[in-house]
Amino acid sequence: MEKLDYDKSVPGWGRGDFYYASEVCKGNCTDFHTYFITLMRNIGIPAIFEIGFPINKEKQKGKIEGYHCWASFWNGTEWIPVDISEADKKPHLKDYFFGNLDPYRISFTIGRDLILEPEQSGKPLNYFIYPYAELDGKKYSGVSWQLTYEIIF
Repeated sequence: MEKLDYDKSVPGWGRGDFYYASEVCKGNCTDFHTYFITLMRNIGIPAIFEIGFPINKEKQKGKIEGYHCWASFWNGTEWIPVDISEADKKPHLKDYFFGNLDPYRISFTIGRDLILEPEQSGKPLNYFIYPYAELDGKKYSGVSWQLTYEIIF
């Protein structure tokens, strides 16, 4: 995965598009893990996409500013987690992030091209991490929300 750099300076990042990531060799966690999952599946290894929220371990409580995602692959016995984008940002932990995840994250959904229950009127969701609403059968973007956390242990 040394081909990709964690870099959100090129427009188009964050869609989880294998071809985009291959062409620009840059992106965020969505692009990194889509690239990895595609490579794994192409050689016959099951792999899944998981998305959630990072928690700032330096603060007891706070506002969550954005999402984070990672992947897992099946080694024939168990699912092995990988966080390739964190390994790229923190090269000294690259071995750790191949087989381990830090505990400062909350998993929200697994998979891509998601159909909600009840089913949304629009296309399947690329991934589901932020609130989704429809008004008169069309996606409605006027939903405001804020997500906070508090570490209680």
